[in-house]
Formats: sequence, C-alpha cells, structure tokens
Amino acid sequence: LGLDDGSFWPVLEGIPATEMFNVIPLAPGHAYGMFMERFNELSELRKCA
Repeated sequence: LGLDDGSFWPVLEGIPATEMFNVIPLAPGHAYGMFMERFNELSELRKCA
C-alpha cells in the first residue's frame, strides 16, 4: 500500500520495536468492512447478555 513514506513520527520516538504483534495495513474500505463485521458480532452478543 505504500503507507511508509519514510517520514519521521515524533510521537513514536523512544518507543522500542516489538514482535509481540504485527500491524497489517488495510485499504479503508476493507478496514471499514472488518470493523462493521466485528461491531455487529459484538452487538448481537450484547443483546443476549
């Protein structure tokens, strides 16, 4: 996706890299679809509780 253009992010300065998780860049439409799918799943669980 070309999200890393090499620009410096001061807010991340001093935060060490980790291998505990991976950030996977998604296209906006794909991210929205995944979010809404999970939101709907959680909304259904809440109705039952």
